[in-house]
Amino acid sequence: MHVSENPAQSKPDRGRHHPELKSWNGPGPNALQHLLLRACLAPQPEALDAWCQWLAQCDFNSEDSRSIELASLAVSRLGKDAGQGSEATRCRGWNRRAWFLSEVAKNAANQIAKVSRQFGRDIIVTGDLATNLAGYTFAGREFPIRSINLTVSNDPAFVNAIRELFQGGTCQALAAEAIHSGHLPLSVRTVPHQLNPQARPLADLEGLKILEPAEHIVWLARCNWQRHPPGGLRWILEILSMIQRHGDDAELGHRVAAEAQRQNHAASVLSALRLIATLPDSSAVGPLVKALEDGPISIRSRIKRWRHTSRAGTASLRMERWIRGAR
Repeated sequence: MHVSENPAQSKPDRGRHHPELKSWNGPGPNALQHLLLRACLAPQPEALDAWCQWLAQCDFNSEDSRSIELASLAVSRLGKDAGQGSEATRCRGWNRRAWFLSEVAKNAANQIAKVSRQFGRDIIVTGDLATNLAGYTFAGREFPIRSINLTVSNDPAFVNAIRELFQGGTCQALAAEAIHSGHLPLSVRTVPHQLNPQARPLADLEGLKILEPAEHIVWLARCNWQRHPPGGLRWILEILSMIQRHGDDAELGHRVAAEAQRQNHAASVLSALRLIATLPDSSAVGPLVKALEDGPISIRSRIKRWRHTSRAGTASLRMERWIRGAR
């Protein structure tokens, strides 16, 4: 089945010249985003039906960036069945730009790995870069890299060497420009202690390591189950990809539960996984939800969840950060 024309074209013009972007606070998807997630996950023809419903109800020009990213992933999955309307065409253009930036990010990762080898110090990569380098896929293709997140030991010379890569001299100019412009956010987190010994080395990029799957799932869930999540809603697709590749869902569930409890984020991780369990083709997440439900959910983790998901809680966090910064 094909979408022969864009249903949105028959709708009245709603602020196309001066659109006001819709706001989305998170952490969970709104009704239109649920349609996009169905388009990304459900079997045909349910996925195509969800895509057509989204086209009929959305105003593409005013949708928030997280929704547009989901729409682009849906178009990537549906292929020619998504149609040739303006929305689908623009989503394909968004995908091309995302993959161009991803290649720039991968080049930057190669440069970072060289510095790691020069200093003889490992770097743990998280977020988009880790998901991509680990080879997790959606619709037969790896997820594009949107940002670079690094964790390193607290060695000023080592940290400075990484940052100097992107001062326009050593690193490829495109990567430096993307980072300086904010199109490719770079975060370098330092820790005073030894890096996580359970992190797995990357065969193709010596010096870089990634979290093992259970820790990676906990990282994605706790970082994105909050208001204005930095990873939008793509983290849902990433977690499902990880679970489906792992195979032993019960064993993975116990490891995820243990890691979430260790970090005092069990409440947030459980809420995030419960959401995923409501989506199409998500039965593999069931054992992870059960493992968390069977284990203890500490008061501290419940407080953390409240502070990151409620308006009052996030306001108090911002106030605390402001006070710390003013000292």
